[in-house]
Amino acid sequence: MNGRFTKGQIPWNKDKKRPEMSGEKHPMFGKNQTEESKQKVRDTLKKKYPNGRKVWNKDIPCSESTKKKISDSKKGKPSNSPTKFKKGHIPLHKGKSAYWAIGEKNNNWKGGITKTNYNPNLIAKNSIEYRLWREAVFSRDNWICQKCKVQGGYLHPHHIRNFAEVILLRFAIDNGITFCRKCHRKFHHRFGVKNNNQEQINKFIAS
Repeated sequence: MNGRFTKGQIPWNKDKKRPEMSGEKHPMFGKNQTEESKQKVRDTLKKKYPNGRKVWNKDIPCSESTKKKISDSKKGKPSNSPTKFKKGHIPLHKGKSAYWAIGEKNNNWKGGITKTNYNPNLIAKNSIEYRLWREAVFSRDNWICQKCKVQGGYLHPHHIRNFAEVILLRFAIDNGITFCRKCHRKFHHRFGVKNNNQEQINKFIAS
């Protein structure tokens, strides 16, 4: 085919060294273009393109495959964005604590309007007492779901008497039982999430 090498063809430049064309060895070295020659080039272009040069692909939308190729080619390369930090830039929080803008020190602070401020149950469940109670229930049941008898996995500590309703028994180990996530959901789907008791546990395990 035209424009391609055939099998066994020897390139014309084989074993020939490429001439050195950098620096002083370049034929145009030291021959800077004068303002007069530059103006001639401008005048020539104005005559050739009186309305300005038009890009052939102007107003032609780029295909999704081309966009993906451009995106992939730029991944892992340094950004030249004008908003990028320049060399020698000092960050705003340099030398300050990692918590310098948390809480009342933050400009967006609105007086602590969070769920923990009006949900005491959430505060209790994030406490160290709850974590210790949870570990104690799991350890007592040997990390085994008391319904399906599967050991390990994604376990839930279930309160026999409701956590929100019976505050005095929140962290009583006898008030907890180990269920896996699946069995825990089945229990609440069957008996609801309010007024739970030991009788419901017995029925659930026996069924």
